[in-house]
Amino acid sequence: MRIVHAKILPIEGAPIEDGYLRFENGVIQELGDMTGVEEQPGDLDAQGKYLLPGLVDLHTCLGLKEECSRVEGNDFNESSDPLSPQLRALDGFYAGDKAIAMAREAGVTAVVTMPGNMDLIGGQAMAVRLRGETTGEMLLRAPCGMKMALGEEPRAAFGAAGKPPLTRMGQVSMLRALLRRAKKALEAGAGDEKEEALFPVLRGEMPVYFHAHRSDDIEAMVRLAHEFGFRPILVHGADSGKMASFLARENVPVAIGPLTLCNARMESIDLSPALPNALYRAGVRFAITSDHHQSPLYLLAVSAAFAVREGLPVEEALRAVTLSPAEIAGLDAQIGSLRPGKFADMALYSGHPLSYRSRAEHVWIGGEAVL
Repeated sequence: MRIVHAKILPIEGAPIEDGYLRFENGVIQELGDMTGVEEQPGDLDAQGKYLLPGLVDLHTCLGLKEECSRVEGNDFNESSDPLSPQLRALDGFYAGDKAIAMAREAGVTAVVTMPGNMDLIGGQAMAVRLRGETTGEMLLRAPCGMKMALGEEPRAAFGAAGKPPLTRMGQVSMLRALLRRAKKALEAGAGDEKEEALFPVLRGEMPVYFHAHRSDDIEAMVRLAHEFGFRPILVHGADSGKMASFLARENVPVAIGPLTLCNARMESIDLSPALPNALYRAGVRFAITSDHHQSPLYLLAVSAAFAVREGLPVEEALRAVTLSPAEIAGLDAQIGSLRPGKFADMALYSGHPLSYRSRAEHVWIGGEAVL
């Protein structure tokens, strides 16, 4: 199939004002300028519309905390054990979550979804593409990361009941103790289920998505990363603007957001749409996240637009919800930009994708029309 006369935003490479894209068997075959290209029967005429890769969110609880659920579909925080690396998002994901179709209608085609922030180690993340009727059909990679957390939320979940961790010192001590056990088990070649779940982290094969807002928690994250050799991805990072030079030196990427909420906790008081531009100016790798379910996944492009309002260049905002999250998650060989050989995961918008007036009129995932 070919899409013709579209304004193509490939993300990798310059925009094509009047372009075409051809895909077959779920994969992009070619794209380029319409000059000298003859239209053919069956082409989709996209005159005046914008074609770009499907949007990607680096940090969500999609399918684990379901749309409109109370306790019935609330499967994203185990909250019975603060140290649960053996838990898998794969085992709790609900492919029937109504939020999946809502996100797809907004041009979102892939996400990383993972346990929440109440546990010090919540469990293993997974990457999914938003098509299919079963978890297996949607699966892109599992596991694709480990979720850890510091700060107010683990303290609230366990400290309020008089259970450790009661302090930030206790949080880091508990993480360090388990990581040390896992390191010894790795050296011995075997361990219990918690220790063995951490082996890919300690071997550097799997990143850690680390929930942290305050500067002290960000520094603690980096200390642990140095001590145990894992690759951290900072999630949320309300103080990341203050810590931008530090994060750039340490080469720590940031999943920044949500940018569309009131700040509900003291530790997140400085989270704002101005942070993406601060990170960009400091040379920090970053992606913009909705943090679904905290902010609806269908508002991912809106979050990017807010960042543009606060000074982030438009092209960087688009990259922050397409290629950058794919790169940080290690999925960029398959998704995140339009180039031959990548999955035909794309959205065709009625106008510029960051305009509040624009709608995704067509969405394809693996070349299959899902909208």
